[in-house]
Amino acid sequence: MLLLMPLLLLVGCEKVLDIDDNNQQRKLVVNAVPTADQRLFVNFSYTHFFLDNNNSQVVDGAELKMYVNNVAYTPDSVSNCNYFFPVVLAPDDSLRLEATTPRGNVYAETYVPRMPNIDSVRFASFASSSFNFYTARFNLHDHANYPEYYNITVMQRDSGERYNIWTRQIDTVDTIRNTYFLIPNNPNITASDVTPNMPLAGYLYTGLMCTDKRIDGADEQVQLYIMHLTDTNEIAPFKHEYTLRIESATYDRFRYLISVASANSMSSFFAEQAQPYTNISGGVGIFAGTGSLTFRFDPDTLVQEN
Repeated sequence: MLLLMPLLLLVGCEKVLDIDDNNQQRKLVVNAVPTADQRLFVNFSYTHFFLDNNNSQVVDGAELKMYVNNVAYTPDSVSNCNYFFPVVLAPDDSLRLEATTPRGNVYAETYVPRMPNIDSVRFASFASSSFNFYTARFNLHDHANYPEYYNITVMQRDSGERYNIWTRQIDTVDTIRNTYFLIPNNPNITASDVTPNMPLAGYLYTGLMCTDKRIDGADEQVQLYIMHLTDTNEIAPFKHEYTLRIESATYDRFRYLISVASANSMSSFFAEQAQPYTNISGGVGIFAGTGSLTFRFDPDTLVQEN
C-alpha cells in the first residue's frame, strides 16, 4: 500500500488540458516584440494545438494597420501568420496596432524603449580543479527619469563531438541554452524590491529581471560569474561560446517575462498554472517593445586571472 501512495498522489495531481478544435471558439493571438533598429513584423494567428500546421493558424480576411508615431502603415508582405511592415524602428517610437477580422477586432499599444546604455564590457576566466569560471563585467549607465526594466541573460552554445558513455558512440552536439550565472554582492539589481527573480539555491540565475528603482540615473558596475563544469567526455576541439545579452524592455514585456518564468518554475507543478500576461484587447498574446545589446566571447581567447 505504501508503494502505491506516490502513484496515487501523482494521478490525483494530474492536470488535464481540454483541446477545443472548434474554429469558432479559438481566440485571436498577437505575438510581436517590436525591436529597436529592426524591421517591424507581427505574428497574428488563432490559438492552436502545437501540432497543427501553419495553414490552420492563419486568420482569413484579417486586415492589419500599424501606427508608428501616428503615421499609418500596412503590411508590404505576408508569410503565413507573419505580417511585415515597411519601417525600421527607433528608440522612443510609439506604436499602435489595429486589426480587423471577420471574428472581431484587435487593438494593442506599446513603445520602443531606449537601448541599454552599456560600456567597458570585458571578459576573463579563471579555473579550479572541477570548474571553469568566466567573468563578465560591464558598466550600466541608467537613463535618468526614465523607467527601465532590464533583463540579463547568458546564452551558451556547445558544439563538437562528445563520447556517449551509455551507447559507447560518438555524438555530434550543437545545442543552445540559457546558462546559470551568479551576481554576488549587488543588491541594487538583485534585492527583492527590484527583482521578482528567486535565484536557485540563493545564488544562481538563468536570467535576471530588474527595475532601476535603486539606480535611476546612476552608474552601476555589474559583474557576472559564469560557471562551467568540466566534461571529460568532450572530444577536442570542442567549442563553448557564450553570449551576454542585456535587454531594456517595456513594462508590459517585463510583466510578460515574469509570468512566463513563473509558469515554468518548479512550484508551477504543484499549483494551477497561471496564464501568461497579455496586453491585447480583443485577443491574447503580447505586443511589447524591446531594445537589447549582445556581447559574445569565446573562452579559449580569454585572459586568465588568478
